[in-house]
Amino acid sequence: MRYDEAVVDVMDALTSDDPDDVVSWCRTGAEAAVIDTNLDRALSGNRAAAFGYVRAWRSLADAVLAPVHFDVTGTAAPTLRIVLDATAMEAPFSAWVARTGQLGVGACAALVAKIRETIPGLAPITVASQELPGLDRSETQLGAFHRNVIAALAESELPLERIMSVFDVTVTDVGRMFGVSRQAVAQWRESGVPGDRQEKIATVAAVADLLASRLKTGHIPGVVRRPADAYDGRTALEMIEADRHDELLDRIRESFDWARPA
Repeated sequence: MRYDEAVVDVMDALTSDDPDDVVSWCRTGAEAAVIDTNLDRALSGNRAAAFGYVRAWRSLADAVLAPVHFDVTGTAAPTLRIVLDATAMEAPFSAWVARTGQLGVGACAALVAKIRETIPGLAPITVASQELPGLDRSETQLGAFHRNVIAALAESELPLERIMSVFDVTVTDVGRMFGVSRQAVAQWRESGVPGDRQEKIATVAAVADLLASRLKTGHIPGVVRRPADAYDGRTALEMIEADRHDELLDRIRESFDWARPA
């Protein structure tokens, strides 16, 4: 293992035997603030915030791991990522959060401590706590947090967010596509898409993924807004609005020769 001189502060946090040094480093970083903002709402059952928390957690992990280079086999890095993902579920309830009284800083410190455990020659750094942090959340909220984080760890992006980013559409546009108000779409982004809309969301997300796999990202918003003979003169967005999303997916697959032998 070797250290990059440009990130001494991170390495100081990783190699110090003083828990206060870990906490101090976490308090100076922007990542902990982003985690704090998302984690507070995620613990109340907010699905979108849980996804934001996981993204911020992984970004922080990248920042901490960046200066550390291990001479290990190729399987070690993926294994470490899995371990760190699992820690994302535990971090809000750790002794570090109890010690600091701050969700973001405490979660950050828990992450640093977990990474330290993988550095040869360094003893684990721990903090003592006799009780769980006082999160003041109901069992229902914490259950939702658990489910949402599991979903976030399994996906890189919520299907609805994927649709919005690939097609470059607004909340109002999505409401029109799915026949609901923009307020309903905002609620979906906060609490998840209701069961009776999941099938259409999944199909439209599949359209987005298919286009993204075959076209340049910047071209897709124009493509889905261009009328096509294959869609009876409609645009792809209008096909979705007309509940012809299954047909749209089939037509796009055919256009890319997915269903035809070479």
